[in-house]
Amino acid sequence: VPYGELLSSDDYTEEKFERGIQTAKGRLETVTAEIEQILQMHHVKYWIPPAAQENETELRALFSFKTAAARAGIGWFGKNDVIITERYGPRVRLSAILIDEVEVLGYTMWGPFDLISLSTGEMKKRYGFIYIDMDDKGNGTLKRLLKKSYGWMKKVIESGAEDLS
Repeated sequence: VPYGELLSSDDYTEEKFERGIQTAKGRLETVTAEIEQILQMHHVKYWIPPAAQENETELRALFSFKTAAARAGIGWFGKNDVIITERYGPRVRLSAILIDEVEVLGYTMWGPFDLISLSTGEMKKRYGFIYIDMDDKGNGTLKRLLKKSYGWMKKVIESGAEDLS
């Protein structure tokens, strides 16, 4: 969920910044509660991870929302380990609901090749299972190299999805 008002240095105040955070938090809580009701109605097992670590000494949470967002293609890690999205930059608040016992009927890869972001023209997000040797500035040999995920996908296809290891 994006933070509320987009602030510039000219109109920034701590109050506006905090209001944006609280607005996003409220929207997340509302959406999460609605999804939770649906899951309960259908007797689906789920877990909502806490948004922060459990104590101040370990500074480790049970679930990394940022890592999940990056792996799902929502954003990428920027400076200071902040998740960055194409549309909202770093101004997002994340939540998750982990669902157990969901019957998966199919799986579709994003695409076989690394691709160029349509909105930014960047190559740094590497979704495909075939690596293309090219950087964000268009430099590289354009050579295609098979990633580890290519071997996994090949095994899944050859086994008729029996072997997902």
